[in-house]
Formats: sequence, structure tokens, C-alpha cells
Amino acid sequence: MKETKKFRFSEEGVNPGSICTNKFLFSEIERLGKIEDYKKMALNFPNGNLGQIFIQYLNSLDEEDTIEIAKGLYSLSSPHELTVDLYKDRSSVWGRMFEIAVRGSGKGEIPIVWLIKNASMNGGSESYDINISDDKYEVKDWSLQKNASILAGVKSKVSNFEFWDEIVDTIRRIEKLTTFIDGKPKFEFKGNFDPEIVNRVNKIKQLRSKILTGEFNLSDIKLFTEFYTLVSQIKYEHLGYTNLILRGPNQKPLELSIELLNIDSIADQISAKVLEKNDKLYILTELRRLKYVRNPEYLQIDMQKAVDSVVFGVTYVIFRENAINITNEFVPKAVSISSIRFIEKSIENRKND
Repeated sequence: MKETKKFRFSEEGVNPGSICTNKFLFSEIERLGKIEDYKKMALNFPNGNLGQIFIQYLNSLDEEDTIEIAKGLYSLSSPHELTVDLYKDRSSVWGRMFEIAVRGSGKGEIPIVWLIKNASMNGGSESYDINISDDKYEVKDWSLQKNASILAGVKSKVSNFEFWDEIVDTIRRIEKLTTFIDGKPKFEFKGNFDPEIVNRVNKIKQLRSKILTGEFNLSDIKLFTEFYTLVSQIKYEHLGYTNLILRGPNQKPLELSIELLNIDSIADQISAKVLEKNDKLYILTELRRLKYVRNPEYLQIDMQKAVDSVVFGVTYVIFRENAINITNEFVPKAVSISSIRFIEKSIENRKND
């Protein structure tokens, strides 16, 4: 099969007008002394389908719209000079340019490289969208999504982060403690812990399937935080070993609470005295293996660390309904489709005021 030649918008940077047939555009660009700006923009523009669609857009412009975009070419020096007028009216010349997007290059990127001097598009080849001089920018069109939180692709996958390992470990540990053996739970929360803790354990178990598929919303975060906080508040002064697990090749594992073995002389206390069944002590010892039971505040701290690592080194240009937020300061919101979602710190601060 004959290979289709890739469309090369960059040829416009070598020979302006060789592909674009809007001759009036070039007369305006030349009149404004911007032909070198056009060449530079074109040389840095991605080749392929995006360039082909952009050429079609340029060729379709009438004289009034052509004059407008010719004046706009390289008229800005920073994304901070962008305004919401750029996309408020999607039927305008700028609104139609804003809408141009293909897989790997999203809405709003073309106006940035047209309007801002020294801006270039990566076209999906990097983990960010735009270079402006030496600075990296990620562009998000969230103009139709109110204050919805943001996803950031592969970098935001929760499998990359410690906090998610702890959430999964919490579910697994509760499952292990409450699994049924011979028709009854291995260890019983009810009767050993306050109803508030029992209630949250039951809710966590009900949410198991949803969370393990990568969905962890605000109410779930609140639930887990409450669970960690309630368990952490239980007075626990044991400084030795209280749980014993016995395993044998032909036996079911046996999990026991034992009389405290002092940590300073464990080698001299290898014989252990088994206590009467003590579910509370055994469960509490197991739950205190969880980082967020020992330190509940670390859930939010670790989620914030995850967000900070996702956005590190990149500034976001976020087109919102009534504002353009340019920032690298975000706070975590939730987990969805196995990725951590986040929102601008400025929006969250306004909601909390």
C-alpha cells in the first residue's frame, strides 16, 4: 500500500503562501511587517492533521476576519495577556481558531502559538503542550465545566503514588480481618469498637469494588479520613509485641493475641503466653500498621505531594468560563478513572472563604 505523505505545515515557514491560498492574509501580514513572524510560527507548527485543519481554517477566512488575525499574530508576549474574549464567542474568528483540536493537541493551543511571540506547540510529543521561550505550559480548556477538577494524563495515574498504596492496603487489611471462616468473621469489630468505627468499616467494605477500580471521590476521602482519625484516637500504650501468626505446611494460619513481649528483651522471651481471644487488641495492632491510622493528617499531605509531583516544572493555562487561570499551584480533589484529580488553589481558597 502506498504511504500517504504527511501534511507539512512547516513548508509555509520556508515559502509563505506555498500551501495557504488566502492571498489577502499575506498582503496584510506584509503590510504589518510580520512576514518573519509568520515564518517563525509556521516553522514551529506541528505537521500532520492539525496543520491541515489549520490551513483550511486560514483559507476560509473573509477579509474582515483575516485583518483581525493578521493584527493578532505575535501581538502578545505572555499568556497573562490572554483574555476570555478569545473563546467567549465560539463563532467568532478567534473562537473558531480556539476550537481547532486533534488527538494530542487540545483546544486553545493554536491561538496561543499564533498570538504569543516565541510560543511553539509540542503536538503530543511531550508531557506538556506549549513552550514559550524556555518555559513549559500545559493547556486545559475547562471553559464549559464550571469549577470541575482537572486530569493530567499518564503522570496523574494513582499507581504512581504512595497514598493510593495506603488506601488499597486499608481495604485489604479490613477484608483480611473480617473475612468469614466457618460461617463467622475471623475477627469481630462489632462489640469491640464504638459504633462510629463499625459504621465506617462497613461503609469501606461496601465501597471496595468502586475504589479498587480507581474511583475515590470527596465523600470517600472524608470517610477514610474519619476512619483513620477515630482509630488513631484509641488509647494504645503497648510498646512490645502482642500479635502472633502461626503457619504450617498442612495447617490453616492461626492468628493469636499474646501476652506482651517486651521489645528490649525479645530474644529472652521466645516463649509466649496465649491470651483468651482478644479481637480488639489484635485488630487494633493490625490497623496501626496503616500509616494513616498512625498519622491521619498524612493522607492529605501525601495526596498534595502527589499533585505537586504531577505539575512539577509545568505552568498550567486553564481556560475557565469567566477567567484564565495561569498557575502551578493546585490542591487534590479526588481520584477518577485511576488518576488523581486536582483544582487550582485559588478556586479552592475562594470556596473556603
